[in-house]
Amino acid sequence: MANNDTTNSEKILVKVNQNNLVYIDPNSVVSNGIVEPRPTNHENLVYYINLEADLVPRTTLNSENGGGGKLTSVAKGTLNLLQNKDGEYLDTKWTDVYTEQPSKDPDKEGLYEPNHDASGQSFGMTSVSIEVKGVNFVPVVNVSFVDIRGKTLFESPENSPYKSFFHLPWPIFYLTVKGYYGKAIRYRLHLINFNTSYNAGNGNFESTAKFVGSTYAYLNDISLTSILNAPYMYGIEIPTKQGTNTKTGESTVKLSKTSRGYQTLLSVYQEYRRKGLITIPEGNNPTLRELIQKSKDLDSQLERSIFGEKGIVDMKLFGLVKEFDDALVEFVGAVKAWRTRYLAQNYTILPPSDGIKYNYLSKDQNNKTTNIVGPKSGTLESILKVKSAKIKKIQNSIRELLKKSGKEFKSFNVSVKNPLSDINTYYLAAEPKLGGKIGVAYELIIDHINEIITSFNQEKKKLQDKVEEKMNEIVKSNGNGGLGFEPTIRNIFGVVLAGADTYLRLMQNVHFRAYNVREEKKNLLVGFSDESTSEGAVYPWPEVNKVSEDKKKILAYPAEFDLIKKLQSDNPTLWPEVEFVEEYMAVSQRISDNLSEKEKTFDKVSFEFENSDPNQNDLKKVSEINSLGSSVPYSDKTLSSIFYEIVERCRYGTLFDSFDSGTTVKELASLEFQTLQSMVEEDSFVVDILKEISTLSQLESKLESFSPFERKPYYDDGIATVPYISDNISESFKLQDYSPDTLESADMSEEYEKLKSNLVGYDVEEYRTKIYPFNSTTYLGYMNKTSLTKDDINLKDIFQVNTTKGLIQTPVNSEAWVRDDLNDQGNFFNDYKSYVDIGDSSNVNLSSMINTPYFHRALFEDFYNTNSSGKYKSSAYLLLNSLPYYDLDMEIELVEGKKTRMSNIFKEIGSTHFIPYHLMVKWGSIYHRYKTYILDGVDILNGVELPINGSEYFDNNQNITYSGITKSDQTDIGINPYYSGIFHQVINGYLHFNVNDTTTTSFNNAITNETMYIHPFTNKNGLKYYNSFVDNSKFVGGEKRYTILPSHGTMLRTGGNEDNFYNPYSTDYNITEQYNFNVDWSFIHGEEFAFSGVTFPPYNQYVSKNNNNYTIPRQNITIGGNNKKVIDLIATFSPSILNEFEDAFIKFSSEKVDTFQVNKQFETVQYDKFQDLLHDLVTVEKKDDDDLTNLEHHLRLITSRQIEQQKYITQVMIDSKNLVQLTLSNPKELNLNAIRSYIPLSVRMYDKGYESSQLTNNSKYIELYLGEDMDGYYSEFFSVSDMVLNEDNILHYRSMIQIYAGYRKNGGNPDRGDFSDYLSVNVADPYNKRFISFTTQLLGQFPQLKRNKDNNNNLGVLRTFGMDPLKLETYSMFKLFNDRWSSGNSIGQRLLMEEFLFLDKANKDIGNDLFYDVKRLEVFELAESQNLKLYNVISQMLSKNNLDFRPLPAYVNFYGNQSGKTKVKKSEDVASLLFGKFLDVDVEHSTPKMIVQYVGKPSSHIDTSTISKEYKYKNDTFNVGDVNNNPVLITNPNHFEKENFKNSNKVVAFEVSFGDQNQGIFKSISLDQSQFKETFESNVALENTARSESGSGVAQVSTNLYDIYKVRSYECTVECMGNVMIQPTMYFQLKNVPLFEGAYWIVEVSHRIENNTISTSFKGVRMPSASLPDPKESFTASYRVMYDKIMKSALAKIKSLNNNDTSEIISTSEGNFKTDRGDKIIKGEELLKETGVSDFGVPYNGYKNNVSIQKVRYENKVWFRTIVTKFDGPTDLNMSLPTHVSSEITVKPSKVPFTEIDQSSNNFYRLDFYSPHMTKKNGTSPTQVADYLLTSSSTDFKNPKNGITKTIESSSVLDNTNGATRQITGPADEGGSTLTNGDITIYSGMALSKQLMKDLKLQEGDVIYFNIR
Repeated sequence: MANNDTTNSEKILVKVNQNNLVYIDPNSVVSNGIVEPRPTNHENLVYYINLEADLVPRTTLNSENGGGGKLTSVAKGTLNLLQNKDGEYLDTKWTDVYTEQPSKDPDKEGLYEPNHDASGQSFGMTSVSIEVKGVNFVPVVNVSFVDIRGKTLFESPENSPYKSFFHLPWPIFYLTVKGYYGKAIRYRLHLINFNTSYNAGNGNFESTAKFVGSTYAYLNDISLTSILNAPYMYGIEIPTKQGTNTKTGESTVKLSKTSRGYQTLLSVYQEYRRKGLITIPEGNNPTLRELIQKSKDLDSQLERSIFGEKGIVDMKLFGLVKEFDDALVEFVGAVKAWRTRYLAQNYTILPPSDGIKYNYLSKDQNNKTTNIVGPKSGTLESILKVKSAKIKKIQNSIRELLKKSGKEFKSFNVSVKNPLSDINTYYLAAEPKLGGKIGVAYELIIDHINEIITSFNQEKKKLQDKVEEKMNEIVKSNGNGGLGFEPTIRNIFGVVLAGADTYLRLMQNVHFRAYNVREEKKNLLVGFSDESTSEGAVYPWPEVNKVSEDKKKILAYPAEFDLIKKLQSDNPTLWPEVEFVEEYMAVSQRISDNLSEKEKTFDKVSFEFENSDPNQNDLKKVSEINSLGSSVPYSDKTLSSIFYEIVERCRYGTLFDSFDSGTTVKELASLEFQTLQSMVEEDSFVVDILKEISTLSQLESKLESFSPFERKPYYDDGIATVPYISDNISESFKLQDYSPDTLESADMSEEYEKLKSNLVGYDVEEYRTKIYPFNSTTYLGYMNKTSLTKDDINLKDIFQVNTTKGLIQTPVNSEAWVRDDLNDQGNFFNDYKSYVDIGDSSNVNLSSMINTPYFHRALFEDFYNTNSSGKYKSSAYLLLNSLPYYDLDMEIELVEGKKTRMSNIFKEIGSTHFIPYHLMVKWGSIYHRYKTYILDGVDILNGVELPINGSEYFDNNQNITYSGITKSDQTDIGINPYYSGIFHQVINGYLHFNVNDTTTTSFNNAITNETMYIHPFTNKNGLKYYNSFVDNSKFVGGEKRYTILPSHGTMLRTGGNEDNFYNPYSTDYNITEQYNFNVDWSFIHGEEFAFSGVTFPPYNQYVSKNNNNYTIPRQNITIGGNNKKVIDLIATFSPSILNEFEDAFIKFSSEKVDTFQVNKQFETVQYDKFQDLLHDLVTVEKKDDDDLTNLEHHLRLITSRQIEQQKYITQVMIDSKNLVQLTLSNPKELNLNAIRSYIPLSVRMYDKGYESSQLTNNSKYIELYLGEDMDGYYSEFFSVSDMVLNEDNILHYRSMIQIYAGYRKNGGNPDRGDFSDYLSVNVADPYNKRFISFTTQLLGQFPQLKRNKDNNNNLGVLRTFGMDPLKLETYSMFKLFNDRWSSGNSIGQRLLMEEFLFLDKANKDIGNDLFYDVKRLEVFELAESQNLKLYNVISQMLSKNNLDFRPLPAYVNFYGNQSGKTKVKKSEDVASLLFGKFLDVDVEHSTPKMIVQYVGKPSSHIDTSTISKEYKYKNDTFNVGDVNNNPVLITNPNHFEKENFKNSNKVVAFEVSFGDQNQGIFKSISLDQSQFKETFESNVALENTARSESGSGVAQVSTNLYDIYKVRSYECTVECMGNVMIQPTMYFQLKNVPLFEGAYWIVEVSHRIENNTISTSFKGVRMPSASLPDPKESFTASYRVMYDKIMKSALAKIKSLNNNDTSEIISTSEGNFKTDRGDKIIKGEELLKETGVSDFGVPYNGYKNNVSIQKVRYENKVWFRTIVTKFDGPTDLNMSLPTHVSSEITVKPSKVPFTEIDQSSNNFYRLDFYSPHMTKKNGTSPTQVADYLLTSSSTDFKNPKNGITKTIESSSVLDNTNGATRQITGPADEGGSTLTNGDITIYSGMALSKQLMKDLKLQEGDVIYFNIR
């Protein structure tokens, strides 16, 4: 019999729903709480497939229907096994197209003519395969088509599907697929291949198309060179006004160089930060080139920081550590070699218990000790002594070095416990136990050496850790050569992708600019281009042709020499395409700064920019939308995003608030324009686009154009698409600390004059007076009214504008929330208004709440609550609800003289309020009680009204007598030792005596030691009363205070006098026992009364009640429970806000685990813990002069001090620091999607199908989210609307339901149409009026938008020989990218960084935890990498990094929220969307994603325990459904408070259970061990690991191990009924399959649709139970290579010193530098410990690796010292001034031939010249150095060998025009050379002319001192 249930109402069994894990059994369902087998119901198995193409004309700027693309259905088909589509049978009409049909033309009656298939229905899909394979495999979708007889191809109907396959720009294809199970998925695809062929067998044309994910497609078209270059393109100068001289009026303007590309990059980074995509700090915006350069400099920077003058360790320590390491290896090797030579294999183990093993000597030793003892070389004794001595010597050297070094690292203590040098410890001679043989304890020797090795390795690790810690510090620092950010994988990818996003935006900008001049360009291109529309307009990047010399048309670059004038291609306004190419080429070849006036030359310019971020001080708030988070409006500059953000800010700003549409709304729109202007002025592309818009219709056409299918459908449905606005709608409030001194933004209140005026006279809309339950009879009765008017919701002059705290706020007035009739003493706790009235209204029975037995019973029960969270919620509830705050239905006076009902201020205007913390927590306690009872059936106050069990409180029912005090006599009142101990424990965290001591010794000692005082007295009737307290100073030193214990109390009874001070009235023991648990001794007692017989108000009523017997309202606990209902609390605040209040209450009532509280929810709030508040209420100060001998007097002192303490607590609680700040952006809770789905003619309707059973199942949610349905109107809404009544709809339509109930209460008809009209008139129409007013005002100003002007408007085509062909190729590359991508809507809708997720195997976000080795980026600057595409770059970045890379065309986030908030999808919903059966095609939200996953090794050992007990390996997998020891289950609760869920995913797992009777989903499995096999890579990994162990090569250990583990694993492939919801990264648990059972991680998924069926296959790899290493450890692993380099460098330098190398190491703050004085050391010469370059460019002491010049002190004077060589050169050498200092000084002749001046007989020259080795000094211009050398310098020379000195003035005269003698005196050329002396090469830093050599009596190789001054 067929199943008629077609509603997918099955509740699929969820076996585990904990934290991030959902584990589903798809073959079981839950029915009425019982797990049952799931029926298959084949009639409900339906699949669907549809392929569509988004066809955009040549550009989105000129597309159909106002810019929108055209969605063309290529082919689709649907199948129901029992029913045809639309309930109709297939017919044969499609076959009529193949026969001629009678003509329908009256003039051709009787004639036949061909029948055309204008719809193309003969074209359809025959099969579809979707392949998502393993790691680094690009997912592919293959679709096969058939065109019957080729009719569609040949007839080419208007909507022929063929045009989709050959369209430019490349269309986005949408493939919608639904399997038999699960929801539908929509794949976003790009076509990469299309083939068609003729099938001669059937006459059909058959085609195949191959698609890939859209993201992959364009990533493969973005070149690495474009990423590197984009930020440096379009150099500009930005003027910044620095200041104005008030006297002269002159302004100073600073010009800062940047580029349009870099400004775009800044914008991209800002968006990345706002969306939480990177953690790179503000102000640091690196380009990829910059990051690579910093990476290249890291080695030297790290070396300087570690070994430099201020380094942490002496470099020589590494040499000694290496020596120590070598010595240990040598020691072990020598002992092992001795053993091999002299010991036999046999041995004996001798007692005692230590069991030392003694090896016998080999036979050839003849049992003699010749080679064991003795000093000769080779004996064991000599080996032990020599090697031990060597270790000791090195150890002493290390100690001495560390003692002298003064470095931070000062300890390297290797433990040597055993006397290795004592041979007697290690051998026995002629030992009887050894049979008279000699035995050697070889293994003992090795053990003792290994102890040293272990200690050594521990010390070496400390050294390594210290160095790596410093490396980490340097790498992450901003400055000192660091990166300025943590090099996490997210940040590194952010740098790469930011460059790519910059390139995309620049290309889009060119496209737009070129499109805007299409008309101007068309005449220029006549005869040069065939690319134009039918109207003649030219599209961007036109193909240009010219006629060659042989009269042929050839492609040409528009700016070729012979085309520039004809096409005006040097005009960047007309030709932004050419400008782009020229900029690109200039940056690619590092051409000189195009901002300078000089001619461009190939000088290898390096580009540097000042980092700056957008100024946010100019933002003008127009609603509270931006007050809830840190988001900055319009920071996402992608065109689709900015269009949607504009319209959605207009939408929701005018929906949430009901300000005057004629004045206020227009003022706010003008301010919004100012915000937009300030945010986009740097983005010229955006400005130029927006200036074209001036009306709403134009803006909406852009929505259609730039995101027609990703966002437009949501916009039409009234669903926000901008993340922060979407977040705002789902959580439209913010609760935070109130910090009066913290300003959220500048005060701009003066700009809101119209808004201020509107608020002063604010009138609520009429329908707001008819919102249920406020207009219900019940609630009106509380206010003594019969109806509400606008005057009853009086908000006039209550709200004020304050932009420093949001936009609008109510005044800060902490006392206004407290009842104004509080006594003048300012005491919450000692006043009638704060007392509770016990009983009915006929009696006056008052008590302080904390004196009632109800409170103490609750506290006693709470103490035994084992759950720390909310431990004291019952007693905390009672205390909070006794505080004298106003109720929501009462009027408060926030503004003097202006009262308004409290609930009204939270329901009308989006604003910020400042509420007392304890009032907020009180609301939370009420809601918690209410919610807990509704959902769990538990009342947290259950039983508190029952009488206290006196025996239990006295001694825990142990029948103990305490100092003569017993409970059984019923004579002792007010003393309960056992409970007093517990009470003291709650208050102070410790006991004042041992309550478990049944001997009473501890109790008696407490009295004897005067730590506890009890004061008894007896009344006239013989009952004895006690007062007791504890002196806490006896327990905690210095804590001078008393703790009041529950007892009688000290104040007078009403009507008493001093004589009967201790004379209570009651003589009934049962009454007085319950009455005397008093801890508030300030309470003025009345007559004792019975607390019994009282019933607390139920969960849905307040504890407080207005008692009509008094003129003032009192807290009143009454019999009968007729107090006010909590309906106003539920209606005033949204469920989300109430949940937040509840959470605050739970935190308040939680156990105070730590005395030093951390992680406070509200930093400034005091008494945010119940225990803290109660503590201060019952403790008072102890003073030094207290007289405890007079207890009666002292008890009065305690009472008076308690009153003062209460006053203090009251002042703290009403202080402004104890306020919390609640911001509401949507107080009316209006939901645009709900309104649009309800009002007729809306875009879509809600889910229909109300059934009465739904009310039964979901009535609790009506009560929870709406309140008590007193008149039945809440439930009636669903029946009248025929809407499904479920929890989601109750929440979604909550405000509308309240409006409906109010409408009905006011007499409205129970008719959907009538109510819809009511909604239109009162809600929708006024909103539309405001929206139109706002958008008209805002958009009307768009043509006035301005952008910052730059100073680089001259194109300047670079003319370089032979460059035109390269430019043509470059132009063609960009043209292709433009035609494919920039002109369409495939890119730019989302940031590239948004496409990437970084996950571990628990699908947890690790992007900020996993560190990346930036050194691996350096390869991307090499020439061979420049042709790489972005996809290749990403693949290379991730290779060998323990990471899987999966580009998925559709990825579902099972948290269910793409915006990052913590509202997650329910587990039952996850189960349904994954394995439910849906008859409708309901597409689950999915997006293309690049998944980067840190996985680790697979399982390698199956479960063979059931087969063989001999199997040596334990089963290493886990049960994914086990919540214990589960590596994919996140157990840290803090994770879910911080996690951004859009960057993570749930672990969704399901059970694959073969053999179950009801199993009907999974069809077959295959199992093998063949996924990972030994390959070359795995062998290389083994080798690399071995090298790592030896220290010869280091890489990430985790990476190597991962590669090796790949050698072996187990995989399982499952075939199942079609289900496209199954995706890689899910898990399945294989059951009922011996050996292979366990958890499998899905790595491949494929779907196949053909022959009227759909099947799914997925492959999983068996996963181990072991967790991965902490990703944060990857930082050290990533930089281990650099550590090795540093260590090797240190060792090399030390080795150089040890090999008689004459070089010397100079340690400075900049690092270690090497210089070489050779072997000619001058006596008395001192080498200065500094390095650098002089003002004249002389490098010294190793600067820039120059070792030939030193700076020394000799005879109290500082000199430069070097080895001299003779000035010599080849005959063709032309001398000049130093080449790097002057190219602008004119000389005649310009060059001086060396042959000319070398002629010794030449009389035309003075030849006192020299040539020093020089370099440019940082910060010194070349011209400046040249000027000094030519005109201002003189050089002193000194020969230290003979003391001869000579000074040379720089006075060269080279102009001999008039026959003057040329004079070359001073520097003549750059010098520095080498001098060979035998086998020794001497580095020279100075070459002198022959004349100078002669004058100074120098020979080559001598030392020369010189100074240039």
